Amino acid sequence: MSRVADILGDILTVLTDYLIVPSQRLHYGYWITSGVLALWVLWRQQKTLRGWTAVFSRKVWLNPSAKLDYKIIVFNAVFKVGLLGQFLFFGIQLSDWVGMRLQEWFGPCLNPLSESAALVSYTLALTLAGDLSVYVVHRMMHRVPLLWAFHRLHHSATEMTPLTQLRLHPIELIINNLRSGLVFGLLAGSFTYWAGNAVPVLTFLGVNVFRFAFYSVGANLRHSHVRMPYWHPLEYLFISPLQHQIHHSVKPEHHDRNFGSMFAIWDWAFGTLVTSRSVKKLTFGLADNSTSPRKLSSALLSPFQRSDASGRAVQPRR
Repeated sequence: MSRVADILGDILTVLTDYLIVPSQRLHYGYWITSGVLALWVLWRQQKTLRGWTAVFSRKVWLNPSAKLDYKIIVFNAVFKVGLLGQFLFFGIQLSDWVGMRLQEWFGPCLNPLSESAALVSYTLALTLAGDLSVYVVHRMMHRVPLLWAFHRLHHSATEMTPLTQLRLHPIELIINNLRSGLVFGLLAGSFTYWAGNAVPVLTFLGVNVFRFAFYSVGANLRHSHVRMPYWHPLEYLFISPLQHQIHHSVKPEHHDRNFGSMFAIWDWAFGTLVTSRSVKKLTFGLADNSTSPRKLSSALLSPFQRSDASGRAVQPRR
């Protein structure tokens, strides 16, 4: 019984950490800043706040699509307790290996970075390399049929709330954590070496002021119906909430666009960028929402089926 209690406690910790750990996008502080920005957007677009109650509409938060979000979040919390903690260990082990190999190949770093210089440069490198890796993996999720079979669950949401960001198949969770652990291990190991081993690897784990800023300026509105654009030229540098909503659009002209997480520069450079200026109306979901899952079992098992509901082989919708 004590083991069961420990497991349940770990699951509860995973769920509550979403709200109380500042490195999580769903931290209550980011909900507050997103709410303030949503009010500002509604006032600027409608010159009234009467539409504010629609943000809390039962149609949005208690529709079948949203209810499936909640079930997936709880299931994935159980999944994380059972497996995904290993990926943090993988990142740290990779970091140690990289540091030792650099030491072996090049000897001690003769002009090591100061602790402050190492942390600042590491934070910048992690932000850019991490975001580029998100772009690459996300684009592969859309272009490779096997990966799309799992990623389509995220795009099957027909109503979006901030919790929709966690609407991920467990296999996609594994892929995302492998990506994150790989980027962290390579960079943390390199910067530990360049800092003359003066900065412990665990110090690097909590450093990212850029992500804090990103979360604070409306990241939770990306999965919502609050249409928040950025100043047009800025949308070539940063992905606005509305630009990510375009990524979830069913319209063919919006397919395979705006893969970036924080930065728009990757989409701009590789020809997948769409700004929000010309967008009038958006409908979220898959091109054929009749195939969108409504049960947790269907959401988890459908990627392993050889064909979709229409009998066609599973292919990217793009």
